[in-house]
Amino acid sequence: MNGTNQHPSAPMFVFNYRHIHLNKIAIKFWLTGKLAIRYETNFNILFPKIAVCEITSLSLSELCITFEQFNFLTDSGNITILVLNNVIVKDMSGSNAPLENILERLPNLSQLRISVNANSFVSYQHKKIPSNMKRVTLSSIKENFNLEECFKFIQVN
Repeated sequence: MNGTNQHPSAPMFVFNYRHIHLNKIAIKFWLTGKLAIRYETNFNILFPKIAVCEITSLSLSELCITFEQFNFLTDSGNITILVLNNVIVKDMSGSNAPLENILERLPNLSQLRISVNANSFVSYQHKKIPSNMKRVTLSSIKENFNLEECFKFIQVN
């Protein structure tokens, strides 16, 4: 037993070296620094509890979110590191949002890491995408990822 009435796998976060169960918190958060979320269950519990999001690093794993949710997390324009591991961002019609549209929202992005299943470039045409990109890492991406358009993006940035 873990000393609480919560299942040990209940969504939680660590604050000051203490584990806090998300479903016990009624207040909204003002987030800064880094945010890492794994699994849709955790995201769906945390997202409504975010009042302001001014993070600089966003790491998402094993989930599908809407473009509106992604915009809310990144609206501050502070993101310098974006990690997408088996993450799909859907547009308003329910289709996969083009990667160029996602990156366009991140003017200060310097590091991009994409693995496994991810949004792909559709037609990179020198959109307003961050020019201070220092590192792009792709690993274990699926065959439907548009590498040709990705290479165009890398060459320009």
